Amino acid sequence: MGQLLSLYLQIALLRAGPQRLPPSRLLLVLLLASHALFGYLLGALDEPAPYALVHAALMTLLMVSVTHALLLWCRHLERLAQTLSALAGTDLLLGLISLPIQLWSAAHGEPQVLKALLVLGLLVWSVVITAHILRHALDLAMVQTVPIALSYTLLSYMLAVAAMPPAG
Repeated sequence: MGQLLSLYLQIALLRAGPQRLPPSRLLLVLLLASHALFGYLLGALDEPAPYALVHAALMTLLMVSVTHALLLWCRHLERLAQTLSALAGTDLLLGLISLPIQLWSAAHGEPQVLKALLVLGLLVWSVVITAHILRHALDLAMVQTVPIALSYTLLSYMLAVAAMPPAG
């Protein structure tokens, strides 16, 4: 387990690619379930539970759908388990890093500027990690996968906004 965590950290630090992960379906299922559950728990800090549940499920489904489509398009579908495991695992790692920020913000409320800067930093890091994973999985250059990762992040954001509870 420690080796696996170390490998996810290496991927997040751009020192290893998803191909270093075992192509395990069990690992993939556990990571996708953990991704959805952790997304729900983080979301429940800021929004009502039903919306947090929908949001978490949508984000996990989007990650699976986009990754599947990209790998299918580049004819590397055999890399699906490792690529999704890398994306879900590194997303969980970033979620764990963001947890203290979310908890502190929920408890104190202010200053929102500091929270926004920290979240922006994590967002940029997330885009870079996603581009790094996709570079290996799709056999493309980083300059090609950064726009894909940015588009995926924008799509995730748009879907999250669409799933938010009505204001008021």
